[in-house]
Amino acid sequence: MPPSGYNVIQFAGVDTFLRRCWDALVDEANQKGESIRQVLTREVKDIERYRPVSPGKSATAVLDLTHAFYSNVLEVGSEPTQEDVDEAISKVSKEVLAVHIPPT
Repeated sequence: MPPSGYNVIQFAGVDTFLRRCWDALVDEANQKGESIRQVLTREVKDIERYRPVSPGKSATAVLDLTHAFYSNVLEVGSEPTQEDVDEAISKVSKEVLAVHIPPT
């Protein structure tokens, strides 16, 4: 991380990662004949269940990021749309780009 915090270019990889997670979640819902909301709710619970036994700090960090994103999408209260996904990613982006650790 640069001393000034994260930037948009660095976040681009995170954006792509979250969108690919979303695509996989939608594919799973379609394959199982379930609503996206059902699969999303299950994924959030599975992350919460698995996190304590995660194989390391990096895995836990990725789980936390994915959980935050999915939780943001769940806040819409209905079957999520692409617009809801975009808004959830935007929220994660704003939070990440707000990181500015002052030098000591």
